[in-house]
Amino acid sequence: MGIDVSEVSEDFVGIKLSETNEINSGFGIFYEKSFFQITDGRYTAYGIIYDLYNQGSDLAELARFFVPKEYRNNGFGKLAAVSLINYIFEIKPKIVVDPVNSSIGFWCKVACRFETDVIFEDIGSPKFIWHKI
Repeated sequence: MGIDVSEVSEDFVGIKLSETNEINSGFGIFYEKSFFQITDGRYTAYGIIYDLYNQGSDLAELARFFVPKEYRNNGFGKLAAVSLINYIFEIKPKIVVDPVNSSIGFWCKVACRFETDVIFEDIGSPKFIWHKI
């Protein structure tokens, strides 16, 4: 079964994120925000992207990526992250990924899936710009 990346409403993602009290939907008042659900039919993750459709920039920012606790530690999160990044790369050639300390190991594993297709520009570790080649 494949993974589906679909755009959803801010309210939908906000409700899902607030149910867990683990993460907020971001403070991007100066950014255009897009909200996504990533699912394989059994497990679900959520993403918030800044400036995905901003015509004046070739850069989007992965502002939030969240996998609920009950869906973690089975490989789904990495597959969902890869699927979301591939979706973003269809629209923008550069993505800012700025992981929180507790997720650096996760994002290193995700980055390994792209090592031949992406150049990683360190802009102040752990923050990187991922350039699609």
